[in-house]
Amino acid sequence: HFEVVRMVRALGQKLEDRQLVLLSRRMDSMLRSEVPSLLQLQTGTSADIFAKIKTMITDMITTMQQNLQEEASKKAYCDAEMGKAADKKAEKESDLETVSTRIDAAVSKSASLKKQVVTIKSELSDLAETQVNMTKLRAEEKDLFAKKEPETQKGMEGVKSALRTLRDFYKNSGVQVTSGERKGAAGGVIGRLEDVEADMAMSLSQMRSAEKSAETNFDRDLQDMKLEKAQKEKDVSYKTSEAQRLDSELNSLNSDQERNPP
Repeated sequence: HFEVVRMVRALGQKLEDRQLVLLSRRMDSMLRSEVPSLLQLQTGTSADIFAKIKTMITDMITTMQQNLQEEASKKAYCDAEMGKAADKKAEKESDLETVSTRIDAAVSKSASLKKQVVTIKSELSDLAETQVNMTKLRAEEKDLFAKKEPETQKGMEGVKSALRTLRDFYKNSGVQVTSGERKGAAGGVIGRLEDVEADMAMSLSQMRSAEKSAETNFDRDLQDMKLEKAQKEKDVSYKTSEAQRLDSELNSLNSDQERNPP
């Protein structure tokens, strides 16, 4: 039976199991203190000793099983807690990555909007300058028309008056001259005057037509420029507001990132 004790002790030492080693010591102690005498062996009372050893082994096995279950439960709990910690870490890293991505996007978008605002403001400045130049040119054209039209009208009236005077003169002198006839001295003079009158009439008509077209085009261009200005000013307002919103969001994201470092 001491052989059994040695086997249990050897197994405990091999497995580095403190409970088995302790069991072997207790078995050895019990066997040595209660070694059965010849009379006990004959009467069979030695069975009590081995019953105690059996009970001891059974209790030890039960204790070991309980310890193993407790260890398994502890390991399962630790594994679960480590899993939760890993999940939280992964979630946090994902959140930080998302925040970082949102920060990069906000910085890029805000910079782009601010650049667009600068460009549009420059276009508005050019538009205002163009409008000033167009208005100045239109005023000059209008002033020139206001001066040339009456002069041309007056000159044409003068030619008409001269034609009437010449026709009356020749008529009173007995010279027959019909309109468009270019024969003789009288006909030559009247013909040239009629040409001058026709040229002046055409010039006056072209002048008036050009003025009307210029005024119409100016009004149309001015209206288009007003619409373009209004649209650009609206774009500036929206893009400026959006850039400010992104900057505010960026400050918030940076604060979140500082409060939750990786």
